[in-house]
Amino acid sequence: MYSLGVALRSLLGDAPADDVRRDLVACIDSCTKPSGAKRPTTSDLVATLERLDAKAQVSAEAQRVVSTLRTNLEAAKADATFVDVVSKFEGTVTAVGLGYHPHLLMRCTNAADFLNQLIEAHEPQSSLGFIQRGGRFDALYKGDLASCRDYVRVLRNRRSHGSKDAKTEGDDQRYAAFASQRPDQQRTTVLTFAAAVGKAIGQNMTKTVAEALLGP
Repeated sequence: MYSLGVALRSLLGDAPADDVRRDLVACIDSCTKPSGAKRPTTSDLVATLERLDAKAQVSAEAQRVVSTLRTNLEAAKADATFVDVVSKFEGTVTAVGLGYHPHLLMRCTNAADFLNQLIEAHEPQSSLGFIQRGGRFDALYKGDLASCRDYVRVLRNRRSHGSKDAKTEGDDQRYAAFASQRPDQQRTTVLTFAAAVGKAIGQNMTKTVAEALLGP
């Protein structure tokens, strides 16, 4: 075990440190402890290396998700305000990409929070709860978009204020109505509204980011 530890250390090289590398170094150090009784058994070493391999694959996938998002933002020539809002949701996009948000209703809520922050950032007087009439988001009050906005607003309010702080009478009923929709209907509602917000701010990537927050 000691000889194996020495060999592994020589193979490790000088790559930048991250969580996986630090854990791997600790694992190798345990193999070269002076006391043989304190070194891991073969089965323990195999189990540790398998765990670190799985962790490394997750880390690589997380980096891929974020890299793809940033590349798309650059390609879309997104404005600084848009990029700033999106950057706040990189962690959420990564978690969704790794399957850590299994419930679509929660993912819809994340997307609603994203859309609200976009509206507030591009027109400080407006939000999902109050859109300034005659402003750049005025179209969100019209036609089917008004219904979409109400659903998205309720999702966001549930995230920020909870069910006991309903801003408008009937919010509990709206939330229940949205929750009872089929998954494809929920996605369509959120993405339709996301496309409208993107059109209002001139950023086609808005729907793309919303899709990333909703996941597969």
